[in-house]
Amino acid sequence: MSKLFAALAVSASLLMVGPSVAGSALGAAQLGAAVDLDGALINGIGVDSVVRANGGAKDGQWAVKFKRDLTGCVWTGSIGYGRFRGFFPPNFITVSGLFGTTDTLYVETFNGKSRKEQDAPFTLIVICG
Repeated sequence: MSKLFAALAVSASLLMVGPSVAGSALGAAQLGAAVDLDGALINGIGVDSVVRANGGAKDGQWAVKFKRDLTGCVWTGSIGYGRFRGFFPPNFITVSGLFGTTDTLYVETFNGKSRKEQDAPFTLIVICG
């Protein structure tokens, strides 16, 4: 029986790989960003920078650069303060890889009523295998 328990212990230890910025064959890198209304980074895991996209020509367009290649990763975004502050009015968000890069996400936030670009706080979650 001790061989069975040893095998189970090894299997369980392989499943309990913690988060990392690099990622590995045994686990996933967990990255994320909480960005305030003005583009300030509230909290970040593996984030290099947050700047207005397209030279700041329009509201609601952000480039969030991470400290690793995001090729092969999945991501999602949500409107919200990313801290214990209350709710932000309903808005929309789109998130895609920024053209010409492999480490930056392009985020657009829109007003929920007019559907025009508008600055809004948002959070991003990125998981890489």
